[in-house]
Amino acid sequence: HKAGNPAHPVFILPFMFGHGQSSCVRRMVTALTEQNYDIFVILQRGCGEDKLEQRSSLVNEYLDDNDINALYDYVNKRKFVLIGYSLGAMKAIHYASKMSEKISSLLLLFTPFDPLYPQLFDDDLQAKMGEPIQAWCLRNQKHLEFNGIQGEALTKFIEDMTMKKWDEMMGSRMNLDLSDYYQHINPNRLLKDINVKTLMISVDGDEITGDYVPWDEVKQNPLIEFVMINKGKHLGCETQYEIGVMEILGMQWLVGNQ
Repeated sequence: HKAGNPAHPVFILPFMFGHGQSSCVRRMVTALTEQNYDIFVILQRGCGEDKLEQRSSLVNEYLDDNDINALYDYVNKRKFVLIGYSLGAMKAIHYASKMSEKISSLLLLFTPFDPLYPQLFDDDLQAKMGEPIQAWCLRNQKHLEFNGIQGEALTKFIEDMTMKKWDEMMGSRMNLDLSDYYQHINPNRLLKDINVKTLMISVDGDEITGDYVPWDEVKQNPLIEFVMINKGKHLGCETQYEIGVMEILGMQWLVGNQ
């Protein structure tokens, strides 16, 4: 969405598997539009209804930088605000740790800081997290077949889908067990390399991301500010007027850091 002010581009990374249309993202787009920003929502591989190219690689796609760099060229190499939601925040940290020179500020919302936390999900939550991944797999069966998941194995893979099972599969394709895979995607070790003003906002006891905060890493980087909201839910946190708390705090901070 372009609001008409190319001097202030904002790139938003929602989390994966069809959640690019989440109400939290829509609220942020609306708030930014009212502030006359240009907003670009980056649908990571697997978001939305578009099918993946059949012959593209499956491994590590959500950490790929090509989509962000292409938008950076599109906005004539202007520095941009990078906003990441949930797993999108993990991608934002990975990008910012390498490309801080392209970013004016960084906003991280509902970030999963504990790489082992998904192993603790109960069966109901595993199933809940598995539903959007299952839908993604159904849309992209040919892509999965090209990447070696075929026949009865593919059928069973989709039917039994959970977040943990997806992570196990991604790790195995990188020759990593589950713990090593989570360490590989862990964003905490990269916080020291972020060289732009950064605001992190999380919810205490978030059912998806847990309540772990990398306080030592945050304290070691003076450019990072952290806010913990004591009540809310993952991608929720609305006020009594159904306004997103994250969006209110995030917008106030962004406007103050232009």
